[in-house]
Amino acid sequence: MVVGSLGERLMRAEIAALPDGEYGFLDWIDGVGDDPEPLRIQVLLRIEGDELFIDLSGTSPQVEASIN
Repeated sequence: MVVGSLGERLMRAEIAALPDGEYGFLDWIDGVGDDPEPLRIQVLLRIEGDELFIDLSGTSPQVEASIN
């Protein structure tokens, strides 16, 4: 029995080639509206073997506007 698609197996192999650990990034983008506050984009990636976990809990809440 084959488990997972070819794409999944290839992606898991690429993730497994990376060192296990946590990797963080923080950035700010311009806000929206008449009095815009900068919006925080914060990500924490955790790699464990062939699995990748993404935590965006430090990111600003959703806004009622489209942002690129």
